[in-house]
Amino acid sequence: MKKFLVGIAIAMASMMPFQASAGLALCNIVAGTACLADTGDELFSAIDTDGTTDTITNFVFSRSASLGNTISFYDPDNLGSVLDIFTAADSAFTARTVFWDNGTNILSTDTGSIAIAGGEFGIMNLTTGGNTWYSQNLLNSDGFDHLLVFDTLGNTPGAGFLNAMNYTFAWEDLPYGGDKDWNDVIHACTDCTPSGPTTHQVPVSGTMALLPVGLAGLVFTRKRKLNS
Repeated sequence: MKKFLVGIAIAMASMMPFQASAGLALCNIVAGTACLADTGDELFSAIDTDGTTDTITNFVFSRSASLGNTISFYDPDNLGSVLDIFTAADSAFTARTVFWDNGTNILSTDTGSIAIAGGEFGIMNLTTGGNTWYSQNLLNSDGFDHLLVFDTLGNTPGAGFLNAMNYTFAWEDLPYGGDKDWNDVIHACTDCTPSGPTTHQVPVSGTMALLPVGLAGLVFTRKRKLNS
């Protein structure tokens, strides 16, 4: 019986996502900043929602990656609904404005638009290495937390630029964390805020969906052997 239970434990462990190690504080990523901790937020919304042409202003602070990274907003209820904010070719201090129509929850830039049903968006990173990383950790194929989020407005007096940004985002773009420096792309926004705990369903992979069926089969086989 012990061997049987160990076998189940190993099978389940092999299907569980890799767990992220603790991320770095902001001062370990950007020199001269306060040692702010990751807020852990995964979805975001607009603060400026008093009209139909409200804005979220986005800035690239730095790029230190060998890979190219395209940063986009996505609809957590429809992962195919994506709005590119920064392309892999955009350099440091590139700025881009996202217009937020508070009546219809349509986000748009000068290059396109998306509608988000729930009024909150996630942030994704498409790398030239062929990986896509999401602000929602459970969507990442390696289970790793590739995005650190820092509440920087007024909290980083040693770094005037970030001190004026509501939130700053720091990415690690390699699978399973790579070198775990979270400085491959650093960008920030004004008029944006975490939208609170997510209530969105995360798609279940085919392997995980079949897990209960597989375990039931193992139990049935074990019972047959004991009864024979």
